[in-house]
Amino acid sequence: MRKRYSTAGGHGRRAARRVWLSILLGLVVFPAAGWGQYVPAARRPFADAYAKEHPERIRTYDLEHVLLKLRLDEQLQSVAGTSTLSLRPLRPGLETVEVDSVELCIASVTLPDGEELPFELDGEKLRIHLLQPADPEDLITLTIAYDGKPRKGLYFFQPDRGYPERRPQIWSQGEMDDSRFWFPVYDFPNDRATTEGFYTVRSDFTVISNGRLMGVTEDSTLGTKTYHWKQDVPHSTYLVSVVAGQFEKYTGRQGDVPLEYYVPPGTGRDKTMRTFSETPAALRFFEERIGLPYPYAKYAQTAVQEFTFGGMENISATTLTDRTLHEAASEPQSSSIDLVTHELAHQWFGDLLTCRDWAHLWLNEGFATFWAAVYREHRFGWDEYLNEVREDRERYISEDRQRYRRPLVTSYYADPVDLFDRTTYQKGFLVLDMLRYLLGDERFFEAIRHYAATYQNQTVVTDDLRKAIEESTGEELGWFFEQWVYQAGYPELSVTQEWNESAKQVRLVIEQTQTLDAMTPLFRMPVQVEFTATRMKKTALLDVSRQRQEYTFALAEKPLMTRFDPDGRVLMTVRFRKPTAELLYQLEHDPSIVGRIRAAQRLASASGDRREIVRALRERLARDSFWAVSAAAAEALGEMRTEEAREALAEGLKNRDPRVRQAAVRALGRFFRDPEADELARKVYESDRSPVTTAEAAYAVGRIQGQGAREFLERALHRDSDQDVVRRFALAGLRDLRDRQAWDIAAEWAQYGKPTLTRVVAIEAFSRLGPREEKTAELLIALLDDPNVFVRQRAIQELGQGRFQGAREALTRMAQREVHSTTRRAVQRALQRLGSAVRAGASRERTPARKSGGPVLPADPAARGRETALLVP
Repeated sequence: MRKRYSTAGGHGRRAARRVWLSILLGLVVFPAAGWGQYVPAARRPFADAYAKEHPERIRTYDLEHVLLKLRLDEQLQSVAGTSTLSLRPLRPGLETVEVDSVELCIASVTLPDGEELPFELDGEKLRIHLLQPADPEDLITLTIAYDGKPRKGLYFFQPDRGYPERRPQIWSQGEMDDSRFWFPVYDFPNDRATTEGFYTVRSDFTVISNGRLMGVTEDSTLGTKTYHWKQDVPHSTYLVSVVAGQFEKYTGRQGDVPLEYYVPPGTGRDKTMRTFSETPAALRFFEERIGLPYPYAKYAQTAVQEFTFGGMENISATTLTDRTLHEAASEPQSSSIDLVTHELAHQWFGDLLTCRDWAHLWLNEGFATFWAAVYREHRFGWDEYLNEVREDRERYISEDRQRYRRPLVTSYYADPVDLFDRTTYQKGFLVLDMLRYLLGDERFFEAIRHYAATYQNQTVVTDDLRKAIEESTGEELGWFFEQWVYQAGYPELSVTQEWNESAKQVRLVIEQTQTLDAMTPLFRMPVQVEFTATRMKKTALLDVSRQRQEYTFALAEKPLMTRFDPDGRVLMTVRFRKPTAELLYQLEHDPSIVGRIRAAQRLASASGDRREIVRALRERLARDSFWAVSAAAAEALGEMRTEEAREALAEGLKNRDPRVRQAAVRALGRFFRDPEADELARKVYESDRSPVTTAEAAYAVGRIQGQGAREFLERALHRDSDQDVVRRFALAGLRDLRDRQAWDIAAEWAQYGKPTLTRVVAIEAFSRLGPREEKTAELLIALLDDPNVFVRQRAIQELGQGRFQGAREALTRMAQREVHSTTRRAVQRALQRLGSAVRAGASRERTPARKSGGPVLPADPAARGRETALLVP
């Protein structure tokens, strides 16, 4: 589905994605997990008091075609017209047709001959009573006349006092079950129909929708145009899309497929193509690797304002946030490649093959996340793919440790939005990567081609994938799907190694230390181990499957380096203590970026000659062939906080890659009250050509808290930048200063009329600055009525985290009236936090001190759907 972004802090492209995701879904940002020791916080259950079992919806008819004839009015924020449904009963004697319809005023239901049918509404269902029972051979065509002012599903924008430059615009967002708010329809993913739309709008608007544009007619008397779009490939109705507004249009072509890019007026070709330029190559690549040609009449991508996610894969007509449009100087941190390829991959996995119900959502989102990574591998090399695997493993494990643990497939939840999380996206991707690792590239991709070919134009469940892979490869994979998909968790390994000099043997002991319970089993996976010495290298494949296993290997000499799961292809954590000498050797000689990054991370806290460690990290920072290794070295140097480490980071600020410079200046932010680190960060702020690195420098000044830090950050608030990134980081820096004088500044930037993401950071800043608890609560409660969904969600989150008991009444009212599921779930969780605070005796309206993350970064095009409040479906 849509792609989301979020996570506070971090460096580079993925940090931006994390920030977006946290904002969208209101996720808390957690530290990376992996190979070191870690004490997890207590997990809360995934299912809360609102959860229930959601069985697959039972269909009584097959919807074959949907015809919409609608007038869209952005001034009245209304929709009016007809929804004509053509359907056939699935069993004899159908007497009542149930249609999803919420908050729509139904005027009539008629048959093709004009005869009216009786109907009734119960708030969420329109029940249409047929004049006589119908059988499967009968084609029933029902025309529903209606009007409404949708509160979700269809969104309207107009300029106003706060945003006089905002352009009039309309766009829809159907996933998961929001289409029913703007047209009556069967609104669940387990049915597929062709669709057609006649959309009448004001004459200066362009309409973009699914399929092929059949024609445009103009009514000069009324000052309107009607666009006729037709999608002749059946699809689930949540993928119906309409966008209307004023756009610049650019075109291209890949083979026989027309490509269309719609962007806000004034964007220009350069910025447009910077964002979408990978589309032709990615489409060609996916056709070749998936084995199916692109199946639709055209592929359009439209950048709209205030989009609730990074992107949404509406069939043949993807909608994206306009925040993905960026300046050249913001590359590569703000690259749109991952977002563009994630949504494009959905045209096959999600649109052509669609999960039958939301419990199997990973078949949409995990696949799209995987294919975006595979395209990155194709475009930039194997190291980039491994880095995607590494980062997504850390992100998933942090969710598992700090939030909840759940199976990849579950039908027990409160709302489908709960499933748009790191388990669905990141673990889904990692499960596919482990299948790739297990089967090998040739067999794996052939199996995926078989799966796509077998189930194209169908809805699917996870067992369809298993059967397709087994048919293609001859492997029995029930064990794999049972432990990785239907159960939860991952192996938590403790590895110890001993060298017997007299016997010339290595003894390796592997223990699975995870707590075994109903969800979490003992795991079985093949794990590669490699021993490297001066004159030899030995590799073995271990079948890790028991609680404790011991292996002995005869070697000619003591190994200098042991690589356990060298490329990090198995989803697990590993506690493997190594001497500093081995870590230093690994940092320089490990051929895998994963091993070099692991060594850098471990060296930050290793014992031994600290100067030698700094020298080794300094070398990797300056000369490693892959940017993420250099960034990891910078992070390790920041943790060490010695004079030599600071000098090494100063050299890192000269690196040609802005991601490395960003990591280096971020690491300088750990040098608390260090005047030389402060001076270096300020120089980066004044001179770096990357707005994201510049913003990171401003944030580092705030973290260092040197003399005049508040005044510096106040000046930075006046600096305009691409996507307002500098201002956002400056606000985050003021937040971390805990300077009471900054409260008024942050509160001002939270007001309606300021840039949306800047408001979100400002809300977090003033709510945590204190000590004005009463004013803070008053302002946060006022923001619960803000028109912007991101602002409302951040205010809700801060009220809950800050234990503002005075907000309980306002939040309770909001829970009762809120129509947006993401926001409603945020309210429910905030109320649960307030309730638990009362039970624990916490009655003071005070924001407790808590570790802050970094500021919100530019939207990562790869973070596309819902995975947060900004979520990459």
